[in-house]
Amino acid sequence: MSKALTLSNLGRASLTSVKLQESGDFSETDTCTGEVAANASCTVNITFTPTTKGIRRGTLSVLGNATAPPPAVHLLGVGTQVKLSVDSLSFEGQTVHKPSDPKVVSLTNIGTTPLKIATIRVTPPVEVWGVPLGLGVASSHRADEFAETNGCGSSLAPGASCVIRVTFTPRKAGSFTAWLLVSDDGGGSPQRVTLWGVGLQQ
Repeated sequence: MSKALTLSNLGRASLTSVKLQESGDFSETDTCTGEVAANASCTVNITFTPTTKGIRRGTLSVLGNATAPPPAVHLLGVGTQVKLSVDSLSFEGQTVHKPSDPKVVSLTNIGTTPLKIATIRVTPPVEVWGVPLGLGVASSHRADEFAETNGCGSSLAPGASCVIRVTFTPRKAGSFTAWLLVSDDGGGSPQRVTLWGVGLQQ
């Protein structure tokens, strides 16, 4: 998957001899065609292909005839050997105090070395200035209503998968959110699945 950014020429003359130069584990494609007219824009798509796990850095530089070329764009990506089958689970319309059927998350080691798993747990969403990251403010942000079981153990061989099962048991009517977190040495830890459920009073 690529990320898009826009290169705009805010000057009164065409920006010619446009060349984009990337570094690190990043590549680009663009619609600039070597020239950007005055007050025009073009799109640059950045693709990240990590060569190893962990934080990877790079830059995108714009070369051309501009007297003062724009500063380089700093690029950041995180390589991981962990793949989760979903990034969110939704439990809608669950009767209060009644456990839901389990929903499944598959965890796969897509790397070439064993994956060490430290913990798999359900937690409340991390908060910044009192607002949970990536979540609206209409839900109760707590983990008590969700539970997980898994057979992953402490290590996962290259190419192997394991299953994490999540259930939702609302204690009262309303909307609830939590995170399923997988802590490991595969890069980008902890891996995260957003959990959301709605409890209904019968």
